[in-house]
Amino acid sequence: MASLLESKIMTLDGVNKKKSRWMDGTAFYIRQREFAHFHNNQEIDVRLTRSYQEEYSSLLVEDKRVKFREHPSQWLSIKFATTSDVDYAFSIVDLASKANRLHPGLSRNRRSQTLRKRPRAGLRFRGFREGWPAEPVLDILRLTSRWSRGT
Repeated sequence: MASLLESKIMTLDGVNKKKSRWMDGTAFYIRQREFAHFHNNQEIDVRLTRSYQEEYSSLLVEDKRVKFREHPSQWLSIKFATTSDVDYAFSIVDLASKANRLHPGLSRNRRSQTLRKRPRAGLRFRGFREGWPAEPVLDILRLTSRWSRGT
């Protein structure tokens, strides 16, 4: 059954197959973001973003094939044993591929995602300088807030 599901997943636009970063074995990626991997021949983990989980929660929670993590997570497990289960799992994987394709941090590396959470440095207009292009020159001030002092 896993090979049937794998062949269906590989038909999705922009999906690549390579080694999982979370476990031994292969996984499926949209660009650099892993969004699905198999645990065994009858179970697949799928990264469905929280907004999609909330939108489709009524369908997911009621289905016995879907297992959520104990702690809040974008990952959920889907068990499949029949071809109808494979079709169901594929529909969730397809949703996950769309959700992860639209994810705002997809093209950024982890460092830039961390930097986005930090307070921005203050910007100060220094005026126009003679001989420079006619656009403002910005001077980035050093951070002196509690964040920069580590308190």
